[in-house]
Amino acid sequence: MLEFHEAACAAKIADNFHRHAMGVYCYREDGLYCGDVCTELVPIGERCNLGVECVTGAFCDLIGGVCTAQHANGEACEAPDDCQSGYCNIDGSQTCAEIPPLSAADCSEFG
Repeated sequence: MLEFHEAACAAKIADNFHRHAMGVYCYREDGLYCGDVCTELVPIGERCNLGVECVTGAFCDLIGGVCTAQHANGEACEAPDDCQSGYCNIDGSQTCAEIPPLSAADCSEFG
């Protein structure tokens, strides 16, 4: 029988877990992500290339290829994953910020 880390895993199902091909899940809370197999999350300062393999609180800086600590509000960013808040103001200041509240106009787009 294959060990858990040796069996191939399937696709990402949601942000917090990945489905394993044998019906087992690769949970971030258990320190795992689904690469070719269920694999341990990569710590800050170590090499990455997928963007999903870094430990919680980190993102994969694809330019440097290294897991990097997420930025605080007010710090420069290029994407939402770069920020502790999960929001990067890419249409304006290019900085991390609190997620802005939805307006009535925003909500009307959803019917």
